[in-house]
Amino acid sequence: VKRLTRILKRGNTPVLVLAIATGALVALVVAGFEVLTDRVLLARLGERPLWQIALAPAVGLSAAAIILRVLGRGTASATSDEFVRAFHQRTPRLPLRDLPAKLLAGVATIGLGGALGLEGPSIYAGSATGLAISERFRRWLRREDVQVLLTAGAAAGVAAVFKAPATGVLFALEAPYRDDVNRRALLPSLLAAATSYVVYINMVGAEAVVPFLNDPGIRLGVDLTNIHLANDSTLALFDASKLADFFTGVQAGDLVGALILGVLAGLGGRAMAWLVRWSKGQARQTSFVPRVLVGGALLAGLAVAAEAAFGAPLTIGPGIEAMEWVVEPDQGLGLIALLFGLRIAATLVTLGSGGVGGLFIPLAVQGVILGQFTGIALGTDRPGLYPTLGLAAFLGAGYRA
Repeated sequence: VKRLTRILKRGNTPVLVLAIATGALVALVVAGFEVLTDRVLLARLGERPLWQIALAPAVGLSAAAIILRVLGRGTASATSDEFVRAFHQRTPRLPLRDLPAKLLAGVATIGLGGALGLEGPSIYAGSATGLAISERFRRWLRREDVQVLLTAGAAAGVAAVFKAPATGVLFALEAPYRDDVNRRALLPSLLAAATSYVVYINMVGAEAVVPFLNDPGIRLGVDLTNIHLANDSTLALFDASKLADFFTGVQAGDLVGALILGVLAGLGGRAMAWLVRWSKGQARQTSFVPRVLVGGALLAGLAVAAEAAFGAPLTIGPGIEAMEWVVEPDQGLGLIALLFGLRIAATLVTLGSGGVGGLFIPLAVQGVILGQFTGIALGTDRPGLYPTLGLAAFLGAGYRA
């Protein structure tokens, strides 16, 4: 036992072992958060009459504000911003006692229809857990290891909620910076993210967060029915002579379209980033009652308008249903443009009303909508190519990463 203890305290071993433990704990927390928010509250909300769906965000915003004020003892609604702030502090501080309030406020906001994503509270949960573990085992760690476990915890939170370890690592390493990454945290973040991902998918499943990417044809950006495959009993194998079909389908028009989409996404992403900062400022300056009343009324109006236009309240929730709707064939450009505007409005109103949640998924939704609009306007016949490009471009512009 003494020899094992000496090994665990040697070199980088402590921080690597604790990164794995952090990943497992974060997966458990995020799994509970997602199940309660998405599979219990939000799923049941979708089965209710329209008037109840329209009023639900106001109830959620009210509950979130009360939870933060009472259970959180006045803590702010910020989540991923808190991770970035703590990262740059000489002595990082994310009180673990605030975690239940942040998570429950996120459950109330998103589970009752607020247009934000699950990743914000998940990032906070991960970074707060990593920091708490570093404080518990500080005798085994060097001073700089505290920041490393903070980053590894954030990576584990993103990896779990998106079911994508690489996304978790890249986000956590890049988010605190604008032109660099936290290199020393790379290996611990990889271990934490991989552990979190494995534990998480074994608890809640591995379905893709972006629903249309479950379709291989859309994911590759080609119509698989036009690709000739050699069939060997139960295996479908590519004929080497047909492999070029994947690449010859990329035409000059696609490159021009990608350039146009990149410019539009850059302008849209930066504009939305500015509007997000403005909305957060409004949330800090406006008192509780008018903020919730006005925000709830606006979100109810947006839900009713979406129901009238699309046959479903697509402004409710993070936007998964909006992505599913927009990639369906034969949607008109006018309706797609309307959905783009309504979704932005719903996200900004939710933020401005003090809602708790993340912006990664809302930005991704806007990118998918913009990409589909651009693809249809250019007359493309490549399913999923422009929505996928739009998703990446809008996220890159929004986060400048």
